[in-house]
Amino acid sequence: MKQYNIIITSILGIVFGISLCYSTAIISSLSLDSYYLLRVLFFYILSAFFIFRIHRKSQYYLPSFYLFSMFSVAPLFAIPGYYIFLKIYHTYKGGYLDVQHALEIWLQSLFFIMLGIFIVHTAWDFFARFNKSVMKRETYISWDWKRFNSLLCLLSAISLLFSVIVIVKIGYIPILKGGIEKERFFYDSYVGEWTYKLARLWLIVYFFAFIKLLRNIELDKGFYIRKNISVILLLICSVFFDNIYGDRFHLFIMFFFGIIMINKIVGKFKIFYFVSLLFIGLFSSTIISVFRTTASLTANKINIFENVVLGAFGEWREFAYTLKNFPAANFLHGKTFISVIAPMLPKSAWAVFGIDKYELLDYTSAVVMRRIFGHYAGIRIGITGESFINFGYSGVVFVSLITGVIFGILENVFLSLKNFDIKEVFFVFILAMMLFLPVSQTDVITTYFFFYCYFLIACAIFFHKKQIIDN
Repeated sequence: MKQYNIIITSILGIVFGISLCYSTAIISSLSLDSYYLLRVLFFYILSAFFIFRIHRKSQYYLPSFYLFSMFSVAPLFAIPGYYIFLKIYHTYKGGYLDVQHALEIWLQSLFFIMLGIFIVHTAWDFFARFNKSVMKRETYISWDWKRFNSLLCLLSAISLLFSVIVIVKIGYIPILKGGIEKERFFYDSYVGEWTYKLARLWLIVYFFAFIKLLRNIELDKGFYIRKNISVILLLICSVFFDNIYGDRFHLFIMFFFGIIMINKIVGKFKIFYFVSLLFIGLFSSTIISVFRTTASLTANKINIFENVVLGAFGEWREFAYTLKNFPAANFLHGKTFISVIAPMLPKSAWAVFGIDKYELLDYTSAVVMRRIFGHYAGIRIGITGESFINFGYSGVVFVSLITGVIFGILENVFLSLKNFDIKEVFFVFILAMMLFLPVSQTDVITTYFFFYCYFLIACAIFFHKKQIIDN
């Protein structure tokens, strides 16, 4: 009966949430400001309640907790960053943002995503009661640990070779010189598409090196630097060589891949460490550009800390700008989500069906926003902004709910896997990328996943081994 009560509560939550989204009635006993505050608090508090219910039986933080954190943190940086922007330029693209309205829509999106995740967890727990395993022994596919070092050496050698080729062809290390903001979009054309892609295999090296490190920690019942010095060096090389090109996404994936794996295998990753690492990451991602633009900082009269805030979660401000300025007549009716399927096949395979893969990719939300606002690069507006430009406010509700359901399914499958199951790396990879959805776009997930998936599958085929455990 308890499960049915939770399901009924979830359904009522959907109905009540939708009614609030479209409610234009004025409550006579409340002022407009109080009514706004009531709506905002409702969405955020109920989202937090869903997270609490999801985690009530968990001994560590799940990926959904970090997704909730990303949605929570973005406005905390972006809104002060908006006023710092006004301090420098006086207007935002010739006007001003409706911060209150954008925050409300943002929290509505958070509410429906968390609701979707909560519904999946509730249903999963309910059906799990009828699927109790009574087997004395279980088998699962893990890694062949005796040959795992060979896998790491092979991938590291390939990554290092092509990284050197890329640096030689470019003529400098991008993060230390040159205009990263614009030039990073053209590195693949400078050095060759596949040369550049193979130089980015450091991401997979990081995955496997981190898995190896956690395996050693589990076997040794603790972390010993001397025993893991080679793995630590590989992790450092992976972070450095894969992030010299100025894009933050790979670094973000590495960060959350590590946290998700630590939580499940080692134990709860303390929230203090998470917050500390997040702030360190935000600061370090801005520090190089700060030192390279000292003159403009002095001219604009902002200090280094204001610059860090200004550079963090700028996508939220683009989202707020889109809400105010994107015309309803131009709603795309799902076109940007077509680009999600493009990375599933190589361009030669699409050509067999008479389809140009690059035409499919031309409908991404970042590209659409680039055209509309005349920018030289794609403009990211996050999953909430992408939902809005496709279907308006109804899209914020239903796309967010569907996103939550998908995330909840992936999270529960991941939790059901044994530690070091060979499938684990695939699910942690995609969950880590989905944590970027608040400030990214959907096609990025499939673009990265399907490209690296080919290499991960090849590694799984040649370096797997059946494991047997006693229940």
